[in-house]
Amino acid sequence: MRNSTFHTNMKPEFNKNAVAGRMSEATRDGLLVEGGLRTQGIYRISTDDMPLVSIITVVYNGAAKIERAMQSVFNQSYPNIEYIVIDGGSTDETISIIEKYADRIDYYISQKDDGLYDAMNKGVALSSGKFIGVVNSDDMMFEHGIDEAVRELLAHDADFVAAQDYCADTEGNFVMIYPPDYIDEGCLFGKPPFSHGAAIIGKSAYDRVGYYDTKYKIAADYKLLVQICLDKRLVGCKLLKNIHYFELGGVSFLQQELSLQECASIVKEFIPEIEDNHLRSLMSLVWKGKFDEEIRKDLEELIKSKLYNDVQKAYILDYMRSHGYQCDAQEPISFLKNITLKKLIKYILPYGIVRLYQKWKSS
Repeated sequence: MRNSTFHTNMKPEFNKNAVAGRMSEATRDGLLVEGGLRTQGIYRISTDDMPLVSIITVVYNGAAKIERAMQSVFNQSYPNIEYIVIDGGSTDETISIIEKYADRIDYYISQKDDGLYDAMNKGVALSSGKFIGVVNSDDMMFEHGIDEAVRELLAHDADFVAAQDYCADTEGNFVMIYPPDYIDEGCLFGKPPFSHGAAIIGKSAYDRVGYYDTKYKIAADYKLLVQICLDKRLVGCKLLKNIHYFELGGVSFLQQELSLQECASIVKEFIPEIEDNHLRSLMSLVWKGKFDEEIRKDLEELIKSKLYNDVQKAYILDYMRSHGYQCDAQEPISFLKNITLKKLIKYILPYGIVRLYQKWKSS
């Protein structure tokens, strides 16, 4: 059994009106397998200086790599982790691998589900931690990742932390670092403001914004992050360190076009008045790095509209400039005169410095 310091035999109270921590066990319908420390009457507890962090692994026929993902959770330097594994009814060796570690997993189930985000919703509902993270079966968490994330959360009294994600191909070759670009209203551009896997999100945030929207099959995590970033009552912070290893072989990478369509639909959900051509050009810029005369024209029109606020417009303009945009006329960027010095310091300048640093590192 993992570190027993934070264990108790007293069953915690689960709030049935909550989102996170709603259920102590899975619904029984169609339950194929169930196990873990909870089924033995052993539960995790949280303390002020060591808040409980729930880590969820969702898997379906992931025997090839799930053991690697699980070991990365077991080997964390942070001592107070509740580990929950949600299997979707695997037919390969996944279940036998999970059962091998029954004394190191707090709770696991195998049960048919309605897809990735339905399974994640189960995991969130079953989590009793103050904070929640996700390590999918193809991915890993770096040894000190949760420890460093919790330190940042406590230092800022934050509801969520967005860290860097180390992205590799299926052979383990380095591809890129996914940085946390925005933790504010700069999230509504159709691309996740930070990596879902490299985020540790508070129970407080889930309880405010709700579950993953299962009508989106690939990009529901983007919608959740948008809802969290836009909620002014939630406090976020950044951690400019790699805490998570993401393998670029998942559903959203292999079906990128569908992912883009869903991300565009999510933007449309929050900004229904946006013109289709403007949205299409915005998505082409932020996802594919395309910037031609048609895109320039569309985005200048978008900047002059009232759909985005001044800070968001400044972000769009920065994207355009990073792809060679030069504006002789002042009209498309006249909104900048309305941005206060405080907003420039808080939002635009740090973002611009990070962009410059990234360009310098890649040169």
